[in-house]
Amino acid sequence: MVFSVCLAYHTQRKLKLGYHLNLWCYGYLLFVIGAVFIVFLAIFIGFNDSLFENLGLGLLLYGSNFGLLLFGIKLSLFSILPKYQRAISTTAFNPQLAWTLGMKSLKKLWILKKGCIIMCLFGLIFGGIVVFTLFFGIHGGFQIFMLGVFAGQAGLFFGIVFLSTSLILLRTTYSYSKIKIPSRIIGLIGILISGICFLPLLSTPQFAINAENSFSERFDPVFSGDWNAKILNSGHDAYFLQTPFSLAGYFLGSPNYDCIVNRDVLYLDGDTSNYSVDAGVQLYFDAYLPTEPANNLPGNYSTLIRIHGGGWTIGDKGLGNVITMNRYFAAQGYCVFDIQYGLNNGPENMGIPFITPSNVLGNFSLDDMMRHIGAFTFFLEDHQEEYGANLDSVFISGGSAGGQLASATALSMQNGSYGETFSDAFTIKGLIPYYPANNVTMDFARESRPEWKNPELLVSEQSPPCLIFQGEQDHLIYRAKSFENTYLDHNNREISVLLFPFAGHANDLYFPGYYNQVFLYYMERFMYLYR
Repeated sequence: MVFSVCLAYHTQRKLKLGYHLNLWCYGYLLFVIGAVFIVFLAIFIGFNDSLFENLGLGLLLYGSNFGLLLFGIKLSLFSILPKYQRAISTTAFNPQLAWTLGMKSLKKLWILKKGCIIMCLFGLIFGGIVVFTLFFGIHGGFQIFMLGVFAGQAGLFFGIVFLSTSLILLRTTYSYSKIKIPSRIIGLIGILISGICFLPLLSTPQFAINAENSFSERFDPVFSGDWNAKILNSGHDAYFLQTPFSLAGYFLGSPNYDCIVNRDVLYLDGDTSNYSVDAGVQLYFDAYLPTEPANNLPGNYSTLIRIHGGGWTIGDKGLGNVITMNRYFAAQGYCVFDIQYGLNNGPENMGIPFITPSNVLGNFSLDDMMRHIGAFTFFLEDHQEEYGANLDSVFISGGSAGGQLASATALSMQNGSYGETFSDAFTIKGLIPYYPANNVTMDFARESRPEWKNPELLVSEQSPPCLIFQGEQDHLIYRAKSFENTYLDHNNREISVLLFPFAGHANDLYFPGYYNQVFLYYMERFMYLYR
């Protein structure tokens, strides 16, 4: 794709230009900008959650990718085949033709040209903000926060867009201006911005090596000095990702992982609760289960509980918790439960209702949220056989606020002193927090248990093994490192923090992204080793 973008620019500059070729080249550059956004959104929304229900998204994804391929091939023919070059040389655009278009048409062309230039300039300004975010992170309101979320994981897409944008500007200013210096400056700035956006991809081999070293340092001693030997000798090696990263997967998404999905299962009806604060609230979960006997699969019916993030005030199960991740582990033989819990709707609510169902909102404290998660554990204990879940092998995972709740839940259940809140039928085999927001300081947690606000207070030498996803540009990075240090201070070395460069908060949301691919490669191995 990058080659085709550069070829479009080269074709305009070097060949004896024809009017129709100009349209082809500009059209391709504009098509690239639109197509890469369509590809990203199609995969992010998750067309592969149900291929037939979301066939339109699948068509958009593959139509965009293969449309770019065919468009690029057509441009290549202009440069390669002599017959096209002869056609170009005899169809050069006559500038005098413009006078025959009429003043009204000329005005429309002028408006179109100026509008294109303005949009492209704003695009490069936005590119500068993306570059700043990659190096220094960014904090602020929701829109600024979301830029930090997507800058790293969508860097490759941004790089292609900014490259196309800068080449459009370069050709436009070069063609209509007698001063060449501004066009060169614009080209240099645009290409520099684009190149920086490619850095997350280019650094992937190195951070994959760093992840391997970090993982091996902590878990090799537990498995006779070579954790990987257990994987290779397991007979399940073929089910795992074979490489930490696939570029094709980044652009084309993941397969449609086959599993059984039971959505919106009620586990807590607030109207029958003993707590008045629960009145009117109903909490549900989605279950993702293997389609075939899982005793032949890596998971072997082990249980994975996933807790969504959202600052304890917004969010939901499903798309907000990476549906494809749930399907992936269910296809691996795990019983995956993606759960809701009560959220606080007070003054500190982040105010994004369209991603938060009304049935989970209430005046809930952090203790209430933990109690809700505990209610799910009692429900699952009672319905264990219905779902086939092995409660003697349980993993708990979540991101951000969900990572904090997952940590507090796993460590509390391991501690064994919270039988009134959590079922004692669970054996916690591992904890997998993503960028955990430990040490909650928000008002609704003020009166909550200190050890639930800061799960580090529950860490001991017997705490479950832990694998943490953490972006280096995430403002929560110090909390992940503090969590690791607390493990080490308690003589518990079964914890590894995988650090990802240029990654901000929530940089796992694009499932086939380079960060998530690398982490998933080690997460599935971590779970198999300890299940």
